[in-house]
Amino acid sequence: LGGHIVAERIAGGEYAGAPPVETLDSLAGLAREALADVPLTTRIAGVRLALPGLVDAARGVLLRAPNLGWRNVSPAPALDGVHGLAGLPLGLGNEADFAALTVARTAPAHPAAYSDFLYLSGEVGIGSSLVSHGSVMTGRHGWAGEIGHVCVDPSGPVCACGARGCLERYAGQHALTAAAGVPDTDALVAALEAGDARAMDAADRAARALGVALSGALNLLDVSQVILGGHLGVLAPYLRPGILTELDVRVLSAPFEPPAVEAVSLDAAPAALGAAYVALEDLLSRPADFMAGLG
Repeated sequence: LGGHIVAERIAGGEYAGAPPVETLDSLAGLAREALADVPLTTRIAGVRLALPGLVDAARGVLLRAPNLGWRNVSPAPALDGVHGLAGLPLGLGNEADFAALTVARTAPAHPAAYSDFLYLSGEVGIGSSLVSHGSVMTGRHGWAGEIGHVCVDPSGPVCACGARGCLERYAGQHALTAAAGVPDTDALVAALEAGDARAMDAADRAARALGVALSGALNLLDVSQVILGGHLGVLAPYLRPGILTELDVRVLSAPFEPPAVEAVSLDAAPAALGAAYVALEDLLSRPADFMAGLG
């Protein structure tokens, strides 16, 4: 309840195109390992799974994750056999929405300094989450925030979603490193620090694309604070000037409240941490339900 991590396991890898069953089985294995480190006196408050893409939380289905190549996946069966989680319903949510909570909170139900902002989650793709008065605004179906699939160039390259010119084809992790001719974000940072022309051009193109997409969002949503996470946060010093140049020109309210773009130092797995916050906040909002379940 204090927001401290009791146990965790983190495994990196490339999962695009991997069969959902195999990936979810690996996830179940990580859950078992993490639970083995949890003291026996600790009671699990809930189970939440952060997923990229469109999630039907009511049915517990990942409808579509373009960068994974997954459609209509139900993760619950893969976790049913994990000892310690039996009998606890699995709650699904979008990874950017969960990660944004780690910016809006210092601990479960404890507000942070940021209460109104647009959070950008940068991984293979790009997601976003609007936080207003400390609450994540998910939209009618819970599908809001797919800023990575906002078009910044109708004649641009084809995206994994099937459309052309999506933002993540310019500012997604793979798109950026490929454009810079480097293997990963760490190598891209090194190239940028060395003044490599190809890397700088890739960062400039990404910053312009981000500025175009973000200006539309800020004009529409009446928000002026942008928080960059994931690889976008790591690259913020090289992206921020170009983003702000676009925002200053394109955001109608800029003369009255200048847009701000910041990066935050987040946990190594912010979406997972935010998912844990949600489970604990459910407990805090309905303690009687939780206590009744102990019987």
